[in-house]
Amino acid sequence: MVIPTARTNLQTPEANNEALAHDLDTVDELRDLAKVRIVAYQQRIAKSYNKNIRIRRFQVGDFVLRKAVQNTTNPSDGKLAPKWEGPYLIDSEAGKGVLASLTPTFTKVSCFVGRIPEDPDTR
Repeated sequence: MVIPTARTNLQTPEANNEALAHDLDTVDELRDLAKVRIVAYQQRIAKSYNKNIRIRRFQVGDFVLRKAVQNTTNPSDGKLAPKWEGPYLIDSEAGKGVLASLTPTFTKVSCFVGRIPEDPDTR
């Protein structure tokens, strides 16, 4: 048994059909507004992430370290394995912002930061 309420008494099938038609007409607008909100949110997240990024520019002649990956480390070292390999010398530039031809340097380089000092005889 259904107990009639004010809500069910005032609702008619014509009014319901009109409300459904209105919802169908505005669904594209609501979808567009949701896309705008998503893009604005993604931009805010990207801005907050990128503010902590430090840009590192390397040049030919710089010494760099390369992150040691699992297949290049000795598995018997366990957690005491070195995290970085190198130092490597940057020999050439492969393109804009892409450095190539890392040459391992076998001499011990400690506390050296920056460019290789130029040899005065090669100028």
